[in-house]
Amino acid sequence: MTTTSLRPTLFVAIAATIVACTTPPPPGDAGSDGTGADSLIFPDVSVDGSARYAPDYRRCTANNQCDTANDEVCDLTFPGGMCRRIVCGDRTDCGNLGICSEQGCRPYCTLQSDSCTIYGGICLAFRIPFDTNTGCFAACDPNAPAASNDPEGGMRACLNMLTCDPYNGQCVSRPTTSGAVNGEPCTDDRDCRSGLCIPEVDSLSGPRPTGFLGGYCVSYGVLPRESVFAAARGMNLPTSTCPSGTVVLPAPEAAPGSAARCFKACTTDAQCRAGYRCDMRGGGMDMFANGGCVPIDCAAAGAMCPAGSSCQRADADAGALFTGSRCVRNSDAGAPDASADASADASADANPTDSASADVGAMDAAAD
Repeated sequence: MTTTSLRPTLFVAIAATIVACTTPPPPGDAGSDGTGADSLIFPDVSVDGSARYAPDYRRCTANNQCDTANDEVCDLTFPGGMCRRIVCGDRTDCGNLGICSEQGCRPYCTLQSDSCTIYGGICLAFRIPFDTNTGCFAACDPNAPAASNDPEGGMRACLNMLTCDPYNGQCVSRPTTSGAVNGEPCTDDRDCRSGLCIPEVDSLSGPRPTGFLGGYCVSYGVLPRESVFAAARGMNLPTSTCPSGTVVLPAPEAAPGSAARCFKACTTDAQCRAGYRCDMRGGGMDMFANGGCVPIDCAAAGAMCPAGSSCQRADADAGALFTGSRCVRNSDAGAPDASADASADASADANPTDSASADVGAMDAAAD
C-alpha cells in the first residue's frame, strides 16, 4: 500500500498507553483455554534460576515431544502447539530465543513485525518497558480448515479437537461467551469478552481522555498482507483472525502478520455509537463496502460531538491514544473548557480522514 495518510507515531504511542492501563486475562483465565479443564494438564514445574538450556519453541501435539527434562510442556493454546516452559524466573530461563512473562517462557519478538507468524501468533508487549518486554502470544484463525497447519505461518488449525476463540486468539475447548463484544462500551477490561477495554479516560497519563467515549471493547487480530486489502477494495474489509462482525483496517506502517485491532464492522455511521463514525476508507485507501466504527475527529467538516461532550482540538500534547481532535465528556478529567465548540473548525484539520481510524496498526499491548 502506498497511502501515507496515517500517522506512524500513533501506533506505538496508543499501544504503549493501553498496555499500561489495560491488562487482558492471561492464558487460562478467559473461558477455558489450556488448563486442566481442557484436559491440557500442565505439570507442576520447579524453576531453577541457574538452569540454562536452548529451547526452540517448536511445534508439538503432546508433552513427550518437548524437552521435559527442562520443564517444557506442549502448550496447545497455540495453534499447532508450542513447546515452552510455563514457569520461569527470568529471561535466562527461556534461552536466547525467549523471554520470561507472567505465563512462562515465550518467543521474543519485535513489535510491528511478523516475527511471530511462524509460531501462529502475534507480537505483544506485556510489561514496562514496552520496547523490550515483547513476546509471541497465540493468534489462532477461526476460519482455518481443520487440516491446515501451514509451516510458513499462514492459516493454522487448532489441535486435539480444540476450537479457536477469536476474542483471545487461543485454542480452547469452550470459547468465551460472556462479556461485551467488540465496539460495545466498557469501563474495565473485565467488561469485555476479549479482556481488553480502551477506556474513556487513560488514568495513567494525566489522567487524559482517549477520545473513545464510553470506552470501547477491542480484540487483537493478525494484520493481513497488503495484497489482501488491495483485493478487497470495493468489497468488505478482511476479518483476518478477528471475531465475526469485526474488521481490520489497513495499517501501512505495520508489517503484515503483526497485531491489529479488531473494530466493530459497519456500513453507515448510524450503526456506530454516538461519538463514533464508520471508517470505510481505511486510512485514505479506496473505499471498501464496509468499515469499522472508530472515534470521530470532531474538527472534521460536519463532525459534532454528542451532547455532554466537547471537542478537544489536537495539539502537541494531545495524548497517545488519539492524534485527531477528539470528543471529551465534559465531566472527564482533562476535559476542555465548555467554550470549546463541539463543531470545531474543519480548517483545524487539513486531512479529515486522518483520525482515530489510524488506531489499527501494530498492537503492542498487554496480553499478560
